[in-house]
Amino acid sequence: TLRNLMGIDSTLQTGDDSLMVFYYQRDSILNITADSLVNIPDTITSLYEFSLGDLMIEDITQEASVSLNDLLPYVDPAVADTLSANDGNATIFPPFQLQSPVTVDLSPFEQYETLTFSDGYFDVKISNELPVTLTNIRFDIMDVVNHEVIQSVTLDQLLAGEVTHDTVFLQGKTLSNTFSYIINSVESAGSYPDSVLIDLSKGFSIQMNARDMYVVNGFAKIENQIIYAGRLSKEKGIN
Repeated sequence: TLRNLMGIDSTLQTGDDSLMVFYYQRDSILNITADSLVNIPDTITSLYEFSLGDLMIEDITQEASVSLNDLLPYVDPAVADTLSANDGNATIFPPFQLQSPVTVDLSPFEQYETLTFSDGYFDVKISNELPVTLTNIRFDIMDVVNHEVIQSVTLDQLLAGEVTHDTVFLQGKTLSNTFSYIINSVESAGSYPDSVLIDLSKGFSIQMNARDMYVVNGFAKIENQIIYAGRLSKEKGIN
């Protein structure tokens, strides 16, 4: 305040309306003006730094399904013809295996563009919807923008109707919002001697659920959070 700048001075008076007035004398010998006593710079700058710490990102779920019909171009042509001819019928399911990798692209996550994680998980659920056991299942979860494999999944077998899970740990990872599954291998010994329903719309699905995510950098839509001074646990959603 002006009082801080001037100090205690009987010539500085405060009126009832809080207006501060400095009284000085002017005569032919001595001339004192206010700007000779107080020098206020043209610009006053104050700098404040705030650290929000880790921010919470809401859970995200995305699923991709690969049907028998999707796999037909990637298996032996004779097997593909057999499956196509018997679509909707109960018969012996022929043995098959992929002859080249299959890429399944996912839609970009709308909640963010890129993030650096301090904590979090991608839970991956793999479901076999076919009436036969699948074996030698190998696929990669690929960050398309960064051209990086973030998780490779290998399963010796997945029984008909079976569901299994895997987890990707996100701590320390920087990820884009666009992913794909690259199915490198999947095989089946078929159903011989049993007859099963062949349905080309069925296959297997891969679901990815991102949860408990805390980020320290990136571009994202942040859910509502309460910011406190000091340090709170992650259960409060902020560090």
